[in-house]
Amino acid sequence: MRWPSFRRFNLPKRRLSQTIVIAAGTYAQGVAGGLMFGLPLLFTMEMWQHGATIPSAHLLLSIALTFGILLLFNRTVGTHPDASFRDVVMESVEELGLGFIVAATVLHLIGRIHVNMPFAELAGKVTMEALVTSIGVSIGTVQFGASANGASTNGKREVPILGQIAVAFCGAIFVAASVAPTEEVLLIAVESSPVKAFRMLIACLILTALILGFTDLRRSRDFRTQCWIPRSIFGPVVTVGVALTTATMLLWFFRHLDDRSFAVNLRQIVTLAVPGALGASAGRILFKA
Repeated sequence: MRWPSFRRFNLPKRRLSQTIVIAAGTYAQGVAGGLMFGLPLLFTMEMWQHGATIPSAHLLLSIALTFGILLLFNRTVGTHPDASFRDVVMESVEELGLGFIVAATVLHLIGRIHVNMPFAELAGKVTMEALVTSIGVSIGTVQFGASANGASTNGKREVPILGQIAVAFCGAIFVAASVAPTEEVLLIAVESSPVKAFRMLIACLILTALILGFTDLRRSRDFRTQCWIPRSIFGPVVTVGVALTTATMLLWFFRHLDDRSFAVNLRQIVTLAVPGALGASAGRILFKA
C-alpha cells in the first residue's frame, strides 16, 4: 500500500492537493478490498460468537501470525518492489490498522458492537473480524492499484519461491476463510469416512492440476524454475500443501480443532483444504506469481 507522504513521494508543499488525492485513492483501494474480502465474515454469526469468547492469548498470537502474512505478501508482491523493509513494515501496520477501522465501523453499523458492551467481548469481535479484513485490504490495494495503472505492478519481476507460496497462501485464505467459521466443515468431517477424506484429497490434487495445467500459465510462473520433480506434479503438490496448511491455521484460529479426536480434525483439515486449494491456484494466476 505504501501510504502517500511528503517524505516518500518527495513532493513540495505546493502540491499538497495532489498528495491528498493520491492518499485518498490509496486508502479507498484498501477499504474496497477489505470490504470485498471481509464483508461475508462481518455478517457471519459464527464470527461474532467466536469473537465474544476467544481467549486473549489466542487473539494476540493470531495478530502476530496475520502481521507476518501481511509482511510476506507486501514484501513479495506489493505495489512498490523497491520499498525498503522499514516501508514494508509500516505498510503492513497501516493495513492492519485499516482492517480494524473497517471491521469496527461495519460491526457498529449492523449493531453487533456498542459502547456499553464489555471491553473483552468488544475487542474480541473487532479483532477477529479485523484480521481477515486486513488481508483483504492488502489484496485489494495490489489488485486495484494494478488496475488503476493499467498493468500489474509485479508482472515485470521474478517472484521468488517464498513469494509464490505467499501468494498461494493469501489466495487460499481468500476463499477458505468464508467457509472455515461455519459448522458445516465439522459436519462434513464427522459424516465422512477415512476413504472419503482420501478421495477429497485426491480430488483436490486433480482440481489443482487442472487449474494450473489448463489456465494460461504465461500469466503465472512455475513454483520452481529448476527441479528434478516434474513441474506438472510439483506445482499441484505444493499448492495442496499450502491449502492444507492454510486450512489447519484457519481451523485453529476459529477453534474448531479443540476437544476433538485427531481423526476428526484431520478430516476437517482435508475438507477445508478443497476450497483452499481452489483459492491457492487462482491466487497465483490472479497475482501473476
